[in-house]
Amino acid sequence: PLLRLAFHDGATREQLSDDLDNSVFVGGPNGSIKYELDWNENREGLSLADCIALAGAEAVESAGGPSIRIRLGRRDATEADSKKRMRTLHSDTDRSLVDTTLPSAGLDSDGLRLYFGALGLSDEQFVALCGAHDLGRHVTLLGMPKSCLKTLTRECLEAAP
Repeated sequence: PLLRLAFHDGATREQLSDDLDNSVFVGGPNGSIKYELDWNENREGLSLADCIALAGAEAVESAGGPSIRIRLGRRDATEADSKKRMRTLHSDTDRSLVDTTLPSAGLDSDGLRLYFGALGLSDEQFVALCGAHDLGRHVTLLGMPKSCLKTLTRECLEAAP
C-alpha cells in the first residue's frame, strides 16, 4: 500500500513546457497525496495513521530490527491529541513527574519507566525504542548556559539545541 501511495503522489508531476533546459514542473512527490486519499485511484482503506504505522515498521526493519506485522484499518484523528496527560504519574524522585503525552527530555529513569510502562512496554523495549528514536539524530549541549550544564534541570534539557 505504501509503494502505491508513493507512486500516486509522484505520478501527478506534470511538465508545463517543452523546453527541457528551462522546464517548469508542477505536482509530483510533494505530499499532496494526503489531500487525495478520497480519489478512487487512492482508495484502499488506508488512512494516514496506517501509513505512519507502516512507515515506522519499515524503518525498524530497515535499521536491522525485527519485522513488525501491522494490522490496517486505523481511523485518522480529526483533531490534535492533548499535550497534557489526563492522569499524571509520579514516583519519589524530583524528575519523575509524567504530565505530558510525549515524554519530557528531563525525565529521570524512574519517570521513563513510568511513562513507557503506562504504554505497556518493558524496560528492554523502551530502551530499544529510545535508542532507535534517535538514530541519525545529534543533540548537542554546546551553547547551553553553564548554569544549565551544572544542574541539568528539566527546563534546560527540554531547551537543548
